Amino acid sequence: MEEDKMKKIYVIVAVAVLVGGFCWAEELYSPFKVGISASFPEIPTGANVDQADIPGLSLGCIIHLSPQIAIRPAANFYRNTWPSSDGLAYGGGADFLYFFNVGGNASLYLGAGYSYTGMTVTTGTGAKDESDYQYHRIALIIGGQYLLSKNFGFFVEMGLDAFFKVLRQQSWDVSRTLIADNSYNGSYQLLHSPTLGAVIYFN
Repeated sequence: MEEDKMKKIYVIVAVAVLVGGFCWAEELYSPFKVGISASFPEIPTGANVDQADIPGLSLGCIIHLSPQIAIRPAANFYRNTWPSSDGLAYGGGADFLYFFNVGGNASLYLGAGYSYTGMTVTTGTGAKDESDYQYHRIALIIGGQYLLSKNFGFFVEMGLDAFFKVLRQQSWDVSRTLIADNSYNGSYQLLHSPTLGAVIYFN
């Protein structure tokens, strides 16, 4: 099943590169075209198999260094719905994208990105346990963007993620004496589901 998903991604990437070899994004994105972007990513269930996905909001900017090359730094905020959590996970990162024009106002892009997310989960009132989660995500990205006008458009993207998780768990007794302090590391890879977003350009 996983191999079939990977084959589909390889086919999509190959088609995108083939199309991009004949048509560039010069008509859509002039050098130093700048805008803001917003999308709705999530930390998937695979980040903690016993917990639900964590929905989020990513706010950032996109800067086209050339008609083909763009960078997209962003701040990420996640609504943590886990019981006894502090309610907010936060982080940031950046994507590096290469655009191909596929005709009209549509373009495909390939890229790579890195992001960091941190959150805290606390349980107990007298005796207390606290878990600090840090997620480092490295992603291969494939997406499409469509401009409804010169300054506004939508994009959808998916890709292959590699997550590296660092977990620190601390426990205190009722007198607030630290009785345990442990750290754990882990990693996993998965396909992330399509993410929808919007972009507004200033020039």
